[in-house]
Amino acid sequence: MALELIGKLIQVNQEVAGKSARGDWKKRDMIVETIEQFPKKVCISCFGDKADQVANYQPGTELRIAFNLESREFNSKWYSDIKAWKIDISSGASNSNSNNNSYNQASPSYSNQSAPSAMPASSNGNDDLPF
Repeated sequence: MALELIGKLIQVNQEVAGKSARGDWKKRDMIVETIEQFPKKVCISCFGDKADQVANYQPGTELRIAFNLESREFNSKWYSDIKAWKIDISSGASNSNSNNNSYNQASPSYSNQSAPSAMPASSNGNDDLPF
């Protein structure tokens, strides 16, 4: 499952490193606050080169993060991970507004006309829905 969010970097945690059967690994978590009416803080894990990349960003930087959402079971409890696979500096709200504007331009506008009826008017004058 690949998802994306745009948010403001709040905090970058210390790097954690170790060895596994597949070799050396390093991980760094970052806290990002979403940009929406009701902002939410999200902890996102970065592995390998992404861990080094995140260390260079300053708090307050607006980032566009592509990530995978994954869960696993351990001792009858479920744990979820958010793992970043692409991190870019966001071009700001103007980019997201231009995306919204292009969507709105492609969608029909019904503000000055009546919306098309999904169901034909009933012939018996009863306006109740059939269910």
